[in-house]
Amino acid sequence: MGGSGPKPWEWTEEAYSTDPDKERSQFGSVVSFYPATDQHSLAIGSNNGSLAFFNLSTGSFNQWHEVTPDRITGLVAAPVSSHLFVSSNYPEIHKWKLQRPASARHEKEALVESPQGTLVRPQAMLFHDPHLVLGTREGAILTLDAGKLAVQQAIPNAHAARIWDLDISPGGNHLMSGGADNSAYLWTLSSGLVDPPSATLKITPPDGNGIVSAVALTTYDGALLFALGTENGYLTLHPKESPKRSREHVLFLGSGIWSIDFSPDGQLIAAGTQSGDTFVLHTDQLLAFCAGGTKPQPTPIPMTISPEYTSAFTRISSIQFSPDGLYLAVGHPRAAFILGVCP
Repeated sequence: MGGSGPKPWEWTEEAYSTDPDKERSQFGSVVSFYPATDQHSLAIGSNNGSLAFFNLSTGSFNQWHEVTPDRITGLVAAPVSSHLFVSSNYPEIHKWKLQRPASARHEKEALVESPQGTLVRPQAMLFHDPHLVLGTREGAILTLDAGKLAVQQAIPNAHAARIWDLDISPGGNHLMSGGADNSAYLWTLSSGLVDPPSATLKITPPDGNGIVSAVALTTYDGALLFALGTENGYLTLHPKESPKRSREHVLFLGSGIWSIDFSPDGQLIAAGTQSGDTFVLHTDQLLAFCAGGTKPQPTPIPMTISPEYTSAFTRISSIQFSPDGLYLAVGHPRAAFILGVCP
């Protein structure tokens, strides 16, 4: 990983910002690849509410914008319409029109309201054409029309507490949510909406303990495979056919897991932790260990990040493989990174 593959880029606030007086703690946070002339354009949302666009082809930033007075919590791209959706600590969604090369213009913003008319704050967000799906701090799942940013479906009590993460299966037939109520739920989708409006499957972490802080879905060997990360550091893999055998599917990564992503082919899984570490594992090795229980525990491959930017309580809040799987983007509170993934 990283050493002899595509060129890895690393940047800090000196390259990110045009203002040399900005504090170090305000950069990085959330990352998202988006469609451009190639598959290697990246949007970065920061802790101070700014948004930047990075072009890997040139190794430089093309634009930098002040979006909101508070931390950006989510970025998702809509490939077909070339839009980027931005959420923050405020109860609003910003919609940007992506342009080429790596740049964008602000198109519209909208407050996010529940069907009862109260404002809600998105904690998790994903795009599923033509919908934008939100998981809120109040435990609701809202499905919005991505064009009008208007709520089309609301599941007010999807979780009993904050929803930390959402992911959608490669075929678009399933949605997974993970929350602060120590649970993850699998939902069935029909025409982009949850149908029926109740969870198909409930999964709890090992011993039923620990906030489910990160979730990810992939298709592996023709079957649905999902992963959970918990605040107490457990990474669990669950084939859909045997989701409750969690004790046989557990790996401890040392500290809370706050971001997970599978590579596009499902062969790798990356996880970012509370302690600022990023790990990559081979899915087949992890499944082999999980199935047997007696084989040597697989060793996570650490993705090296300079110690200058990592310290206790600086969680990796965002992690994402590029669409072609050649790069891994990492959002860290003090910096953002792109790491080359060797074949």
